[in-house]
Amino acid sequence: CRGSYGNQEFADELDQLDEICTKYNNTNVILMGDMNVDTVKHPGPRAESFIRFLNKHHLAEPTPITEPTYLHHDGKASSKIDCLASCQAREAIVSHTT
Repeated sequence: CRGSYGNQEFADELDQLDEICTKYNNTNVILMGDMNVDTVKHPGPRAESFIRFLNKHHLAEPTPITEPTYLHHDGKASSKIDCLASCQAREAIVSHTT
């Protein structure tokens, strides 16, 4: 998901990712990059939408990233906006917990 933009643009990007994941439903989807949403430090509607998307497509991070992946140049701001998730990671997590 690109740049800094509003919730509607974010929803549109998630819809596009949803179409891709739905099309390739029977393959191992790997999602990685700057999603422009911080699910750790700034929970809210955007983070909730992203988490619902991950759950819908059975995607999970192999090792959840809890440290910031973005540091502002002034050192005063940070966030976790990068994501690495796959179907295989979700399967491993589920089989490990059952």
